[in-house]
Amino acid sequence: MYEKEILRKKIMDLRSKMSTEEVSQKSERIIENIQNFHIFKNAHTVLFFAPHHQEPDILPLAEKYMQNKTLCFPRVMSVPLGILEAFSVSSITDLIPGNFGILEPPEIEVCHVAPENIDMILVPALAIDQRGNRLGYGKGFFDRFLIRTNALAIGVIFSSFVFPKIPSTFHDVPLAGIITENGFLKI
Repeated sequence: MYEKEILRKKIMDLRSKMSTEEVSQKSERIIENIQNFHIFKNAHTVLFFAPHHQEPDILPLAEKYMQNKTLCFPRVMSVPLGILEAFSVSSITDLIPGNFGILEPPEIEVCHVAPENIDMILVPALAIDQRGNRLGYGKGFFDRFLIRTNALAIGVIFSSFVFPKIPSTFHDVPLAGIITENGFLKI
């Protein structure tokens, strides 16, 4: 665990040094790569994420496909238990600041999307390795969600944060692939 904490701190420091322009330019290229990804094109229900701490901003992609797909976002339901649930939104403006200051959908029962009904999950990360192991913020929210679904989980990250190997433990759920500004890497 200690090794992961050191790596988290280093990566957060590196990401904080990225300029707004660099994040924007790389995010635009990531959006292009997601749009061109055949599985995204064929997916009916996609779980997106709102950017936090210099993560790729894929919200413009969500806005573009809002009318053509069921788009949902994660909502933290219980911080102590580390529970995430997915809720669909009809507009990006529906998102509100939630736990940890991250934009998330309001808790409206009719908008709840069961994990088994999601086709593709776009997963944020601090770092991802070439085996699909993901380093998040250390709370395990996404790992607990991913074990409840058969959706294709794809990490969305800037290429400078893809490493040959990162520390992982038995409860870390590996991703099926990675999309960066440079393209797609199948795991």
